[in-house]
Amino acid sequence: MKTSMKKLLAAGAALMLGTQVYAVQKTTTFNVTARIPAICTFALSTQADLAFGDYDPFATTDTSSNTDIKVRCTRGTAYTLSLNGGGTNDIDVRKMLVSGGTRGTEGDELGYQLYSSTAPLIVWGDGIKGSTVSATAANFSEISTTAYGVIPTNQDAKEGDFSDTVQITVEY
Repeated sequence: MKTSMKKLLAAGAALMLGTQVYAVQKTTTFNVTARIPAICTFALSTQADLAFGDYDPFATTDTSSNTDIKVRCTRGTAYTLSLNGGGTNDIDVRKMLVSGGTRGTEGDELGYQLYSSTAPLIVWGDGIKGSTVSATAANFSEISTTAYGVIPTNQDAKEGDFSDTVQITVEY
């Protein structure tokens, strides 16, 4: 009886001190979740330009240059890079335009082409015309893909600064 009295006094003291005593304990669980969707983005808000420098129409070899297109995708994301036809809207006939010039005017355009390899064999396009470049991101690191440009020799264009704008698309 002394033991029962001690327990009763201890429980009473605990109640007076604000401590709760529980006789039964139950547990359960909850899930912690997150989802990472397939995401690709360009590593830079503006890609580096492909700059040919000076073009000599009398040279015996084509003028070449290249630039890197940089993307970043979530691990395991399959993606495809495509390039449009620039100002001509024609992948087969890409042409830069002289500053202040007019499309279709003789001497105002300078033809060039973009390729997905150093050997100018496979035109880089949109998959309808020309090929695309596809890969799968191995990790979250920046992925660099080189675009190779060629200006063929013997083009009769006027003196000046030529340019074109090519749109890059990443699909995933």
